[in-house]
Amino acid sequence: PFGVSRSKAFLVIRGIGERLGREPIPNTLKKDKTRPLYSSELAPHILRVERASQLAEDYGFDVFSLNQFFGWKPKRSSMAEKYASMGWKGLARAMGVEV
Repeated sequence: PFGVSRSKAFLVIRGIGERLGREPIPNTLKKDKTRPLYSSELAPHILRVERASQLAEDYGFDVFSLNQFFGWKPKRSSMAEKYASMGWKGLARAMGVEV
C-alpha cells in the first residue's frame, strides 16, 4: 500500500539504526536475555511491537481494533491478543524490565 517492499522497509529501518550507532534501545532485551537490543539491530518488528503495545495500553485498543489497524487477519491465537491482553507492565516484564 505504500509503494515500498518489506525488504526495502527493513533496509531503510536498519540503516537508520546503524546511523544511530550501537546505542542500547531502552527496555529491550534480546530473546536470550543476555543484553539489550542495540539501535544497529533496529527492525520493523520492534517498531510494530512498540506501537501495538502503546495502542493497547494508552488507547485501549482491543484485539479487533489492533487487527484492523495493522491489517492482521484474525487467527485462533493472534499477535493482537498478546498485545491487547498483557498491558504495558506485562510486556515490560516479558522484555526483562522490572516494573
